[in-house]
Formats: sequence, structure tokens, C-alpha cells
Amino acid sequence: MTKTQAQPFCAACGDFMYVEVCALPGVIAVNGAALQAPFVFTPEAHVWLSQALPEVPISDGIPTYNGPPPLSLVLKARS
Repeated sequence: MTKTQAQPFCAACGDFMYVEVCALPGVIAVNGAALQAPFVFTPEAHVWLSQALPEVPISDGIPTYNGPPPLSLVLKARS
């Protein structure tokens, strides 16, 4: 299991907003459900699709991964 450093929670609904992963300093995993359009960033990938709900299709052409993103993608995001 990956250890997390911080998990700020939404004051309105109690859900987590983002997670800082100790193994990847400076990388933040954002809770997609916490976002509202228009987005101010361009997503690089969809991760953990093995946990996705089958009724929520993902067909926007962005790379997908059944688990965590590959290290090369994480390093690209940090540079």
C-alpha cells in the first residue's frame, strides 16, 4: 500500500480533494469528482481504471492505465 502524506477534505461533502503520495514528492493526485468545468489544466492520463465504474465511459483519447501511471509519465509531469 502506498503511504499518503496529506488528504485535505471538502468542508461541504467530506470527500477528499487531493492526495500527496510520499513516494512521489511534489506529485498530487486530484480527486476527479472534486473538479468542476472548465478545467484549468490538461489531464495527462486516466489511472486506476481497474477501479472505474463500468457505467462511466472514458473515451477522450487520453492514455489509460488499469493501475498507477508509469514512472515516465510521473517524471514528465514533474519537469
